[in-house]
Amino acid sequence: MTFGEALRHELIQIPQLSQKVFPIVAPEGVKSPFLVYKREEAEGKKTLSGTSNKVHATYELILVTGDYAEKEAIEELIKLRVLSFYGRNIGENGPFIQNETFKLLGEAYSLEADSFTSQMRLEADY
Repeated sequence: MTFGEALRHELIQIPQLSQKVFPIVAPEGVKSPFLVYKREEAEGKKTLSGTSNKVHATYELILVTGDYAEKEAIEELIKLRVLSFYGRNIGENGPFIQNETFKLLGEAYSLEADSFTSQMRLEADY
């Protein structure tokens, strides 16, 4: 299981996001709330003895909701879920998370889409 697959598996466990977590773009017509994730970068790790199979990756998560209070509540559930990754395999036999950083980057309202968004960043070593 790749990191992206494992991340999706973990996030769909949040009841409000069940089956509404998508890589890169949400399908047209999907109703909020939903979450889109994308890998921003990934780099191999080196040690004094040479290269290793360890990776440092950064993922952007964008939550879209129809209401501000809903955004706040789901954002908290995402934060708690992601912070539980440290020191365990995520997903079903997915990568073992050796280190992680979770950041809330900002929020916005779109008048055109009548939706609230929250942008988050997850950095993980696995």
